[in-house]
Amino acid sequence: MIEHWVIDDDSFEPVSSETVLEALRSRIDRGQHETLLASSFGRLLAFVANTERAMVMPLGEGDDPDEHVVYPGAEGLSGGSYSPTSRTTSVG
Repeated sequence: MIEHWVIDDDSFEPVSSETVLEALRSRIDRGQHETLLASSFGRLLAFVANTERAMVMPLGEGDDPDEHVVYPGAEGLSGGSYSPTSRTTSVG
């Protein structure tokens, strides 16, 4: 079975890999800086952006942070970030 992703609060229509970036940018332009994608396999992927940078975080069971997605060439340390929904927290 192929895994499908939907934007958790928009609709039940799957978002393709070709259109997800456009959908995220559109949401940010409308002031929606947090997006939760839900997979047909039950996985969750959170995006939090401030219009210049974004944090992407897979969520584990119970919406607990499971792991972080990082840019392989990134340097430096992060002081951490907080999402107003209290669903995604990261401390680097």
